[in-house]
Order: sequence, then structure tokens, then C-alpha cells
Amino acid sequence: MTSVHTKKIERELLRVYENCIKSRLLDEKLQELYFDGRTHILFSGVGAEVGPSTIALLLGQNDYLVPHYRGYAALLGKGVLIEKILGEKLGRKTGSTIEEGIVAVFFGDGEASRNTLGGALNLASLWRLPILFVCLNNGMSISIPITEMSSTKTVAERARGYHVETETISETEISHLYERTQKIVTSIRDEKQPFLLEIKQKRFPPHSSNYDNRPFLGSMIPKDEDPLFHLETFLRRSGVSDTELSNNREKINNLIESAFAEALNEKQLSEEDFFSIYHDS
Repeated sequence: MTSVHTKKIERELLRVYENCIKSRLLDEKLQELYFDGRTHILFSGVGAEVGPSTIALLLGQNDYLVPHYRGYAALLGKGVLIEKILGEKLGRKTGSTIEEGIVAVFFGDGEASRNTLGGALNLASLWRLPILFVCLNNGMSISIPITEMSSTKTVAERARGYHVETETISETEISHLYERTQKIVTSIRDEKQPFLLEIKQKRFPPHSSNYDNRPFLGSMIPKDEDPLFHLETFLRRSGVSDTELSNNREKINNLIESAFAEALNEKQLSEEDFFSIYHDS
């Protein structure tokens, strides 16, 4: 690997890191609102930011992304503004409900046991659709382990029966995950064929905020198990200074605080306004 190539990977992984920090701080701030009774049920993605961030940042402007329900990292990486996510989550008028490219769709290992996945893989393969199926496999479906729900060791191996290429990668394999995803996205774009990428994760927070009366923060994850810590370590070894990492975190934290202050001051969306989104009268 050339030094030029290595430096390019380092720069790109710094972008991944910044997006992960943005997602984690947003997630933790949303949990704060939930436990203050100011928003409804939420699904935390703390500890599972690296995979979605990597994929989202490798997508092009005209590519589609269908996020997982813990999908803050994917949304932010694709360029969705924090203000839009907050507006949607808080029911403000600033929410976002709304060309050729590929589609990245995220789902969990529990969702993979529904019959819709088989049908989607079959049609994607049959019709040569440029879809990146991303299974975020944290080994748990709500409270049931994957070993009690799946007859296969991985979700990826099921897709091969539909002639869909697959790969399984751990989220802590930082550089490998980035480089392989980059090649996979390029291949889907060029060959117009689907691909299933399974990212092995660990779910650190409970399934949702309904399952615990306390927030789950990134500081509660054992460092050696936190993919974000692995990414920070990689960046430091690559020459990124602690000062740069610290400055990035501070800048993003200020951005999050500002966005929350603005969103909470926005006018609440009325019932009439809400239904007018879908119906003219």
C-alpha cells in the first residue's frame, strides 16, 4: 500500500470519525430529551456508528439510502442536516418528510428473519437492481439471540441462494471495512448488481428506551469493545493528533447544542399541518 493511498484512507477515516461523533452526541442528546419526557420512544445507536457512517460517506449525491431505525449515523453521513432529523423527531415544521444512483438499505438480523428479505433479494437479483443490502447484525432481535432465530451462522450466507454476492465484516475492522465497502459500492454502481454486506456489531444499549429508565452513553461501553475507540486509535496511529480529535469533538458538540436550541424553539407542528403534508384538503 503506497503512502499516498494510506494518507487518503486516513483522511477518509477522519471523516468517518467526525460523523460517528456527530451521531453519538446527537443520540445522547435525544435520549436526554426522552428522559425529560419531551419526545417519544427512540432506538439508540450508541456503539454502532462506524459501519453506517462508513457506508453513507461512500455513497454519491444521487444514491438512495434507506436507514435502519437506529439510523442517525447513516442519515448524517448521507448529508441529512441535524436540524431536519430533530424537526422530524420533535414534530416541528422544520422536519423532513419530503436521479440515477444505487440504493443502500439497512436492516437488522431480526428483520432478516422476515420473509420480505427473501423476496427482496430474489427480485434484486432477477432484475439486476443496484442495491446494497446492509445487515447490521448485533446478534439480538429485541431480546432473542440470533442463534434462536436463524438456522444459518450468518445472514449473508442466505443471500447466496438468490445468486447475490455477500461479505461479512466486523465493525471493529476499521480500515478493512472502509476499503471493502468502497470496492463494493463501486462494483454495484458499475455492474448494476445487488450485494449483501453483513456488518457484525454488538448492541450495547437496550433495544429501546422503553426497556430501561436510564440513558445509555458512549462512556458506558468498554473501550476495547467500542468501534469508535478502535477508529480513534487507528487515526492516532496514522498521525492524527489528539488536539485535532478534541477540536473536532468540541466543534461537533457546539453544533449539536445549537441545533437542539433552535429545534426546541421551533413552532410545534399542528394536527392540521401534519395531515396537509399528505392531503391537500
